[in-house]
Amino acid sequence: MKYNWNEIDDSVADVFRINYREYIKFMKEPYRKLAFLKQLKEDTGLGLKEAKENTDIIFAGGIEMFKNTFAIKEQRRLKLYALKKRLLTNELVEILKDSSVDKLDIVFSELDIKIIEEILDNFLEHE
Repeated sequence: MKYNWNEIDDSVADVFRINYREYIKFMKEPYRKLAFLKQLKEDTGLGLKEAKENTDIIFAGGIEMFKNTFAIKEQRRLKLYALKKRLLTNELVEILKDSSVDKLDIVFSELDIKIIEEILDNFLEHE
């Protein structure tokens, strides 16, 4: 069977984007195809036949083809997440600098205690 991206079910591609690292581990382990198939069936809700067809397509291409197809998307997602986090952090720092103590008190008092503790721990860690 030829590895053909167009033959892979959309729900399978979505699951690989989300759980890339988990699936790449399956491809490296012994007896990996059956474990891969079971996980794919569970994660996508596909029937056994459809999950097997998609598993066969993936394994026909091999681990390098899998990496080339899905790792690029994973790397992009991680880079976009890091960029978004950096931009939000910069925006937050600017807002905090310009805010009054009263406004900060109101905003922080509305946060969950665990979030406040985590923020405080991070500040103390970086002192």
